[in-house]
Amino acid sequence: MPAFQITKRLLSSEEIDLVVEEIKQTPNITGYIKKEWENFGKVFVAEVDCKLAGVAVNVSISKEWEELAVLLVLEKFRGQGIGKALFYKALEDIKNRQKNAYTTSRNPIVLKLMKENGFQFVSLLKLPLPITLFNLKFIFSFYRISEFLRKQKFFPKQEAFQYGIL
Repeated sequence: MPAFQITKRLLSSEEIDLVVEEIKQTPNITGYIKKEWENFGKVFVAEVDCKLAGVAVNVSISKEWEELAVLLVLEKFRGQGIGKALFYKALEDIKNRQKNAYTTSRNPIVLKLMKENGFQFVSLLKLPLPITLFNLKFIFSFYRISEFLRKQKFFPKQEAFQYGIL
């Protein structure tokens, strides 16, 4: 199993294209357009032999809240502990900035990590107001609505997303 390293850096245009395409193949991430990825600035990047293997992105919601918005390991690099390491790196970053953490997933591995790290699972209607407002703004884009509908067609039998706060 090859070793990996994690750094925080900007993604190249080619890496953004790769991540956007990879996200289209998973039912677990709604996704972001290329312009949004360019605006993220530095993200946590896992690399194996200098090749992009995964990413984690934290997004500021408010003065008090930060979202672990994306946790993605490219398919050919899964099963090596990269996702877990990215999760911990992103969560550590949120804690170091003394913010509350929010994330959502339906991936069983991520849900397990959330439980192990003390996230409280709450219903969509019981999320704190800053998160609710952020989610409304996030979901109401043509891209995300069309991606959600496309993924419902291609991945019809998925578990519901679970919402966690810490």
